[in-house]
Amino acid sequence: MLLELLLIQVCHGIHSFVRNAPPNRSAAAVGNAEQLHRLERLLHLDVEGALNGWVLGHAWPLDLMPDHYRVMHFGLPVVVLAWLHRTRPARHRTGRTVLFATTGLTLAGYGGLPLAPPRLTPGLGLSDTLAPAAALGPDPGALTALSNQYAAMPSLPIAWSLWCALAVVTATRNRWVRVLAVLYPSATLLVVPSTANHWLLDAVAAVPLLAVGCLVQYALTGRRLRCPDRDRPALARPG
Repeated sequence: MLLELLLIQVCHGIHSFVRNAPPNRSAAAVGNAEQLHRLERLLHLDVEGALNGWVLGHAWPLDLMPDHYRVMHFGLPVVVLAWLHRTRPARHRTGRTVLFATTGLTLAGYGGLPLAPPRLTPGLGLSDTLAPAAALGPDPGALTALSNQYAAMPSLPIAWSLWCALAVVTATRNRWVRVLAVLYPSATLLVVPSTANHWLLDAVAAVPLLAVGCLVQYALTGRRLRCPDRDRPALARPG
């Protein structure tokens, strides 16, 4: 288990380094964001402004959403991996490969399509509700100094939450556990545009990304996600 946790930490560190290594390309990122916003308006999917305004107008989502974004986004995939490692070793190997492949594929989106999040798109007036002074408005200078803030497409929180749901649903037959697993990406889908950190179409792009991650896993290992459960010993036949 310690080796698994170390592997996760190393892979996350490599991903973060590569993600933040390219230049921000802010002009191109803002231009792409404005085009994406026009597309969302055309499709009547421009919900970021309404959701962000609703969050800023209520105290309890301002308290809960940062915890969901910061704790669940990073913590729950590790919990799911640990649970699979403990109870379903064969499926753990499959799920881990899917997660790493999906995470690696996000780098292609970050490098090929720099995209400003809603909070950094001029003219929208949206605030980062994860920032301590969110009510005072966005502060692009302070935010972009920390990491590449123009890597919004696709949404990694959505991709990871969908992976968590897929890993749990294919590994258990407990109905309530499956329901909770499906509710998690649904909640994440509400959080990421509400905090003005992702566009709704960023979340949509995470779905085919995860599908490609599953295909990469199958091409590398030949293992299916929903395979017969060989992790538990077969029951002895009577007589």
